[in-house]
Amino acid sequence: PGQAITVTATLTSTAAVSTTAQLTLTLPAELGDPTALSATSSNVIYDPVSHQVTWNGVVATGTSETVTFSSALVPDAAACSPVTVSGQARDDLAALTTLSAAVQPVVPDVDCDGDVDIADIQQVTARWGAAQGDPLYDPRYDLNGDNQIDLLDVVVVAETWQ
Repeated sequence: PGQAITVTATLTSTAAVSTTAQLTLTLPAELGDPTALSATSSNVIYDPVSHQVTWNGVVATGTSETVTFSSALVPDAAACSPVTVSGQARDDLAALTTLSAAVQPVVPDVDCDGDVDIADIQQVTARWGAAQGDPLYDPRYDLNGDNQIDLLDVVVVAETWQ
């Protein structure tokens, strides 16, 4: 909670001609209002009532349109529950593509039992040496976010042991 996250949606046209498209991303209540809204072209709009980010524009054939914003988990978000940004992209031929991106908060209480104890340390050390791409790797245990589970992750959980 409080840590910034960035959400990026990339739209690509495979049509023979440029395509008009609309992108709608709905933020869950656990995410704060977005900041740093940007797009490759056209404008990105945030509606605080619906808690939605929308973009309308043209995606030229062979190019991509990227829509990006930053947000953060609100302070009272459940630390062990994933947060999902859902959305949809619709083109001028009415083709609809649903989108979904989940964010899993990473906290030292890896077993989510309400306290940090030896069980959390054991779960992190059991994945020692695993890096992104390894079946043993899980971002929940990569407490410093460097795509590998190592001594630094064990230190993070050990320092918060109560």
